[in-house]
Amino acid sequence: MAERVALITGVSRRVGIAAAVARRFAAAGYRLQLTGLPGYDEAQPYGGDPEGVPGLLTELEQVTGDPDVARYRTADLTTPSAPAELVETAVRTHGRLDVLVAVHAYSTHTPLGKLDADEIDGHLVVNVRATLLLAEAFAAAFDAGSGGRLVLFSSGQRLGPMPGELAYASGDDRTTPPGSSSGSARRTAAGSPDR
Repeated sequence: MAERVALITGVSRRVGIAAAVARRFAAAGYRLQLTGLPGYDEAQPYGGDPEGVPGLLTELEQVTGDPDVARYRTADLTTPSAPAELVETAVRTHGRLDVLVAVHAYSTHTPLGKLDADEIDGHLVVNVRATLLLAEAFAAAFDAGSGGRLVLFSSGQRLGPMPGELAYASGDDRTTPPGSSSGSARRTAAGSPDR
């Protein structure tokens, strides 16, 4: 069987969910196509990580002993063509794509009384439109016989209210309502239940 390939979005720092996901997939023997927008993190209150992407790529190479284990491409998911281009890049670079892990998120301080249309649109474009376009491109490129997966990360919204991030909460199509079972709703890219 050929080496499996995963496309992971939202990678721009050495800390965070996307970097942790990349480490796990690399340790499992996957080739990785990573993407993110480091400038977004740099503009956030928590700040960016100047050594983030190069540092993570070096770490993955050292851990696996493989200089080609991961490739990186910066992508602005507000651009309508970016999701399909990312999938095309993964397939062109690695010859296939087995897993898409959508970890990206656009979340800014948007409390009631401070909402505006442009900021709401920014959340919807990245968190909803880009995610759906990634899923569409992945489904078109995916070989159902390979047993791959589409994994969509959700927010911490289920842990409690985020009154300062209303646009994010309303635009996160990937959330699981409290009390529901995410396992019962999982599907493979081919549409059959994940067993």
